[in-house]
Order: sequence, then C-alpha cells, then structure tokens
Amino acid sequence: MDGTVNVYPLRNGNIIYGAIISGEHVFYVTERNKPERKDGLAKFTHVWLFKNNEWKMSDILSYDHGPANKKIDIKLSEGELKEFEGSYKNPKFGTFNYKIQGSNLLVSGTGFNAVLYPESKTKFFIKERDLGFEFVRNEKNEVFKILVYEKGAVVDELLKF
Repeated sequence: MDGTVNVYPLRNGNIIYGAIISGEHVFYVTERNKPERKDGLAKFTHVWLFKNNEWKMSDILSYDHGPANKKIDIKLSEGELKEFEGSYKNPKFGTFNYKIQGSNLLVSGTGFNAVLYPESKTKFFIKERDLGFEFVRNEKNEVFKILVYEKGAVVDELLKF
C-alpha cells in the first residue's frame, strides 16, 4: 500500500547482500459482473538475497490480517452499553448473549465469541473481519433487535427476548 513500504538493506561491510522489505498490502475480490472490492488488509515482510548476480526472494511473511476498511472505536458510557446487554435469538443460529466487557460488548453463543467495539451510539464492529452489528430500537425507544452486517450488507437479524 502506498506510503507503508520500508526497505532495510542487509550489509556485510560495504557490500549489500540482501534487503528486508516491510509494509501493508490490500487484498481485492473480483467477482463476475460485480465491481472489484477491497476485502482485506495485512502487513508483510519479505527477505530478498542477492546471489549469483540475481535478487531472489527467500522469505515471505503475511500477518495481522483484518478487514480492508479499518474502523475506529469510540467510547460509550457503561449506561449506554447497559441497554444493549441481554440475550438475542435467531431461528437459524440460536441464542447469543451480549454483555459489557470493559468499554466494549462481548458476544457469545453457538460457537461464536467476539469483542464488539462501538463505532457509534448504536453500531458496533469486530476487528478480525468486516462484520458489523446495529442495535435497533422500537417505537418505545427500547432495543429490540440486532441487524448483522457483513461487507456492508445485512446478513442476519436477531431478536431480543
């Protein structure tokens, strides 16, 4: 990614015999009849060696993978977080419990556990992938459901009980 690449020469005296290159790279998905879209972001480190008058890559590391669009979490008060606590159910995936953990929410259920970070007063995200959660209020201003977003599209809905 532009502006993230750093090159560190490897020297033996005045002779450069290799280089370490590090930075960030973006992953894209191309699907038929759809525009190309960013899908992920990761860091990389490559080791290049100069042998026999040729540069050859000897090691490749790709790590710290996550969503392409990094979101920034905000701080909500314990009172603001408290109204989101509870059990929410989905007929397809079962029950999920949401509870306060520090200044975030912890969701657990049916083999899924994650920390939710607030990005607004009703929207949360996880840092490991492009998954978002929006708490929806009814006409009495009570939280009654959660919309789950993946890559910007609603993929699921859970009702509070």
